[in-house]
Amino acid sequence: VPSSTNRDLVYHFHGRHGAAFSWNDRNYYTGGIHAAWLELGIAPPTVVTVSFGPVWFLTHRPDQPNGGLYRIFLDHVLARVEKEIPHPIGRRMMNGESMGGMNALMATLRTEHPFVKVASLCPPVQTISPWAPFSEFFRYVRRTSTTAHRAFLMWGFTRQYYPTVEVWRGNDPLELAKIYRQPPNVSLYVNCGARDDWGCMDGTKAMISAIEQNGGRVEWNPRPGGHCDIDVKSVAQFLSN
Repeated sequence: VPSSTNRDLVYHFHGRHGAAFSWNDRNYYTGGIHAAWLELGIAPPTVVTVSFGPVWFLTHRPDQPNGGLYRIFLDHVLARVEKEIPHPIGRRMMNGESMGGMNALMATLRTEHPFVKVASLCPPVQTISPWAPFSEFFRYVRRTSTTAHRAFLMWGFTRQYYPTVEVWRGNDPLELAKIYRQPPNVSLYVNCGARDDWGCMDGTKAMISAIEQNGGRVEWNPRPGGHCDIDVKSVAQFLSN
């Protein structure tokens, strides 16, 4: 917003099959966040949307020369983007929904990142490895709110992007949360719908519990609806307070 005096920077990660221009959709929840800023009298920050395609993950791959998309994002994308920002940068923040919420978590739960506020919305955090046996997989479907169709989709593309058990464990938010030490200047916001058919509720709660057991803090906003049931006003306030 050209007239805004807010110097903060929000990096936005879209959901699966979204695009870099998703933020500008006034009928999407992102439009609701922008409208809430205006309604609350908050000067909107600069929003930078980042996309590597319709499906992508900020996977950390120390076994690869480029370190994976996680290292590419931190070491190259941030510098390239911020050279184009025409004003001094205040706080760096991060927001993402669904797949983008997972990306926000994978970046956040490694403490070297430069973001002080992170909103992870409806992240499909799993309590099962994509490399688990099928018997365990079917038990997972029965005990969570996920559907078999969604669970098989998740199983397929997680195995595609995390080709070994070791790669998965190195990027699984549940595993990262167990060793995460939240810096005092970093704030986390997480939400999930009770009827989310990606089955994110159990995994999200387990992740938050692990963070809190390590002395961390999470602003937790459970919702009654399905996937990406988002309280846009509380997200807008979180990204501005």
